[in-house]
Amino acid sequence: MSNDKFTSIVTLDFQYAHRFMHWPREAKHLHGHSGLLTIEPEDTVDPVTGFAHACKDGFKKAWEVCDHFHHATLFQEGDPLLDAVLTVYQKEGIINDPEHCIPLKKIDHPLAWSYPEYRIVVTKKVSTCENLCELFYELLKDKMPIKKITYRSSSINAASKEFKQEWFLNGSSRRSKCMTGVNQAIDRLACHNPGYHCQTLQTVFWRTPKK
Repeated sequence: MSNDKFTSIVTLDFQYAHRFMHWPREAKHLHGHSGLLTIEPEDTVDPVTGFAHACKDGFKKAWEVCDHFHHATLFQEGDPLLDAVLTVYQKEGIINDPEHCIPLKKIDHPLAWSYPEYRIVVTKKVSTCENLCELFYELLKDKMPIKKITYRSSSINAASKEFKQEWFLNGSSRRSKCMTGVNQAIDRLACHNPGYHCQTLQTVFWRTPKK
């Protein structure tokens, strides 16, 4: 069977501070990185646009999440420095002022949650490259069909992981069947692995059953 899928490459970088709370070496101290995130969505090529996944669209979707980490401080859950930094920020009025900064919505996920007004993200796990690959996949998997994520925090620290695709359309949960009979005018509907991954070459409008 021929493979008609292509992998697009979406790359973006951001700056952040963190520390490894239980690490005995230098990284236990608060320090900064320029993180480089590479996302590889996989899909078939749209015969009209010629794209498997438009990289500019992928960048916009990814930045909606990554902006929370840009110029942010990451703390692992239970880090005593979190309360200390929040206290100083509150006392000194160091906030993500919407007059001068891009407003952020709160991250609320089992693996990470945020204080958007202070550009602080709390992670369940220590923020190594390995764990950040997993975290960004979890935060982005509803936005694009991700095959692989690579994260690099420096010239010597990097990790990557491949994922089994979970493609949710319009924010829906995983479907037991691909809804191929939605629009009879669409004749290029391609569904693979029913119940797990569904993709189309044109726009699909999901019908809401009448009550």
